[in-house]
Amino acid sequence: MNMAKSTLHRRCKECAIKLHTNALKPYLTEENKKTRLRFCLSMVELSSLTSQPILKDMYNYVHVDEKWFFLSKESERFYLLPEEREPLCTCKSKRFITKVMFLAAVARPRFDATRSEEFMGKIRIFPFTFKEPAKRNSKNRAASTLETKAITTVTKEIYCSYLIEKVLSAI
Repeated sequence: MNMAKSTLHRRCKECAIKLHTNALKPYLTEENKKTRLRFCLSMVELSSLTSQPILKDMYNYVHVDEKWFFLSKESERFYLLPEEREPLCTCKSKRFITKVMFLAAVARPRFDATRSEEFMGKIRIFPFTFKEPAKRNSKNRAASTLETKAITTVTKEIYCSYLIEKVLSAI
């Protein structure tokens, strides 16, 4: 095994083997391409088409995006002072680490006449979580203490309720 690895390395140095990385690209059908083109054209001001085309100012748009994050990693590096104790990180299974979904909402930044920033464009980031009372006592908390738990399955209904109740109220 080690012999093959060194032979491969030597052949790469001798330029006998060409290294290549291949990034995945989305497969777009003709209909996908037409839809993307229609969207791009919808962002152009119609009154400016005859002369120099100008894009819409996008002041009335809010962009939302979601991202899943793991609550912890299987292995994590810590830098500790000599007097600090090593942290104890536990979970029920290394194969099933809890994930939390976040929804981010942003808009175009706004400036006044003197180019001072009035609004930076960040609306808010919303975690898909809920609060639930603890069922029994433990060494960490008393029974009926509210615990924050992740919503593990985000459905269309939950996503829509977050858009309506949280994002729209934050705007």
